Amino acid sequence: MICARGVVDCFHRPLQTMLAFLPSMGGIWKYGLAYLALCACIPSVTVPPVRDAGDFANKDSIDELGLDALSRAAEQNPGDAGAQYRAGMAHVKATLVGHFSHQDLAERYLIRAYELGSGLEPETRISQARALGRFLNMRSSVLDTRRINLQVEVYESLQAPMTGESPRASEFHFFVFLASGKAMRAYDEGHPLRALARIRRLERVVHERTRTFPDEIDTFALGATLSSNFAGAIPVGRRRRLGVAASYFRVQQDRWQELSPGARDTEWAPNTRTVFMLARGDSLLAAGHEKEARQVYDELLSLPNEADTGVRRQLRAVARHRRNNSSVYLRDLGLLPLWPGGRASCVACHARETTLPTDDLYLFPGARVEILHP
Repeated sequence: MICARGVVDCFHRPLQTMLAFLPSMGGIWKYGLAYLALCACIPSVTVPPVRDAGDFANKDSIDELGLDALSRAAEQNPGDAGAQYRAGMAHVKATLVGHFSHQDLAERYLIRAYELGSGLEPETRISQARALGRFLNMRSSVLDTRRINLQVEVYESLQAPMTGESPRASEFHFFVFLASGKAMRAYDEGHPLRALARIRRLERVVHERTRTFPDEIDTFALGATLSSNFAGAIPVGRRRRLGVAASYFRVQQDRWQELSPGARDTEWAPNTRTVFMLARGDSLLAAGHEKEARQVYDELLSLPNEADTGVRRQLRAVARHRRNNSSVYLRDLGLLPLWPGGRASCVACHARETTLPTDDLYLFPGARVEILHP
């Protein structure tokens, strides 16, 4: 994997050097050079490492017999959307705690349920399509585009007809996921500048949505996730995106109890709040806001009533290390992509006993963090 620091050194700094000379250059040469510099920069996006089950230790136990029974029921009743969905979601849960051998089966059954959805009640159809679309993010988070056309199709199926009124929050979020999928598809098809243009439009739309609906806290959470992920992946505009992500994170965390019940469901995802807080702290630190970052780490370490999970113990250890060494990490873009990322970030939110791999955790030379490690 190309580390974030390497991407910045190879592309971002030469781009800045070139642009510094542009005022003394004329006409088409100026814009041509800027275009070539941008083309050189955008293709080398940075993604977290692809993980498999062997990268995670102490994995949460799963009911293998129950999963087999649900799979048999789905296979014996291929036209039963409910049987497909039940089997799919059971395998989704197993995957989300680190048992990645169940990912393909989860997709198999969720895809079947989606394809059978035309005969279902609208609410059920939307719920099943949404589950498939969100689960496919596990692939797109590591730039696995084998299902990107399907993901775009799923979110297109969830688009409500334009009525001239502002869409509801859920409808707007479907639009955001669709736009993200189209940007990734453009990149996969060899059009990095088109992908970047789509991302910039999407960022403006999300910003306008939060200004128009300041009480729509789930949208702030979505914006924080997008901005921090884009900062980790795209070598241009990293500090700006980190600052935007931190501002979204602040609203989302200050008004945590106003998130939708599903977004803060600790039975489904016991570690989500801690994951978000670590992301906020690291975003602030990389962006150069040391005092505020230290405050966030302190808040994370003193969060009351949080489940004592293996993942949370790891995240707390990292937060304590960052706080105690904040001056060393200040403005250090080696923190990108934020840890944990990709598939590991899904497990970080959902697992209780599973241990996250830490080989991609960025530490200064010689640093040691006492956390569980495979």
